[in-house]
Amino acid sequence: MAPPKSDDASQALKPEMKPAPPRSSADSTIAKPTPDGMGSETSKSLYAWDTTTAGVYGQFIKPVAINESKFRLVDQLYEVTEIIGAPNSLNLFIIYDEILNNLLPAFQSPELSKQQNEIQKWLLKKVKAQPWIIKLLETQQSRHSLQKKAPQGAASALSKPTFAISNKLTEEKKINHLELSTALYEEYLYAKQIWELETLAHTTAVRQAQLVSKWGDAIVRGYYHNVREYMGYMDIKSASEALQDAKDSLREAAMSSLDGAMKVYPVQLSPIDWFEGLSTSFTMEDLTENSEVIKQQIDVKSQQLDMLNAQLAALIGNIKGNVQELKQKVDAAQGNLDTAQVKLASNYTNNMVSMAKTCINAAGQLNRPQLDIIGVRFGFAKSIIDDLASGLQVTATANDNLTKAA
Repeated sequence: MAPPKSDDASQALKPEMKPAPPRSSADSTIAKPTPDGMGSETSKSLYAWDTTTAGVYGQFIKPVAINESKFRLVDQLYEVTEIIGAPNSLNLFIIYDEILNNLLPAFQSPELSKQQNEIQKWLLKKVKAQPWIIKLLETQQSRHSLQKKAPQGAASALSKPTFAISNKLTEEKKINHLELSTALYEEYLYAKQIWELETLAHTTAVRQAQLVSKWGDAIVRGYYHNVREYMGYMDIKSASEALQDAKDSLREAAMSSLDGAMKVYPVQLSPIDWFEGLSTSFTMEDLTENSEVIKQQIDVKSQQLDMLNAQLAALIGNIKGNVQELKQKVDAAQGNLDTAQVKLASNYTNNMVSMAKTCINAAGQLNRPQLDIIGVRFGFAKSIIDDLASGLQVTATANDNLTKAA
């Protein structure tokens, strides 16, 4: 029998997938689950667990509830926009399952199927076994029986496989090409193993010649290369089988959720402690504040830092002076500041003082025109604005004096 043509085989090896015919409106309707909120917000408490002792098998020992929360998180689908408020009520695995069940594999090439049938007939064709072949098969059958009875520790408790070569001779003493090829190749491997053990892996010329003879039997009498060539044409996974494997894998990976309302699939997110990045020290005010205001605050903090560094340098340099006198100056400056702050707080409400402080620039100076505009807008008398500005100025002066004294 001639081997299959390469052109026919190459065409058959190309799996083709085509979408199923359009379904009716009733068939194509998908029940969209209503989001229950779990997993939709990235709260650290939903996904956190102890990963310090997880090790390399951490993905397999995490709590069931955590795995379900992670699945609910990644299963949500979102519209492709810059800002999105919520998922679009579609689920990744539901869509994937729908796609799998809407694919129809194309039938493989009729020519390839015809060639495979011819190959199968040849591989299973019975041929009369010569006496030495019958003796070889009986020897192998006896060898397998001894191996099955020999104890091998824990493995002896397991049932040994039954090899098809050992007892496949028919009453007419016939054997097919596939079994004959396997028997002769096994005999070659067994002889090679025994002879290498006998000679400590140094095969003599005579043993080498006998080994070559065994290999020749496997090649010529056992059709070794022919069988392997034909098996290459038989062992071809069709598009239908590949599609069925994908369906089986999806079905076997599914687990029931804790409440039994949905299917949950295993999810692995890396790194294993990814949920640590869900917490941050930033506040909402930090993220929404004007960038110019942040720059001004940085400038003020830098000036304060320079002043503190200067004070530290002065202390390190052991500047001589009357400690008691310096302490009295600091106490006096602190008392003046406390008095000014108390007077300001007693004359005006906290909201009004806070409103007036918004008119102080980064350098700590009061922007009087801006304060006057605010006073007119809210209907405050000019005398009240003047007293408020004066109180703020006194407080700022007292604060500066305290800083210098310190």
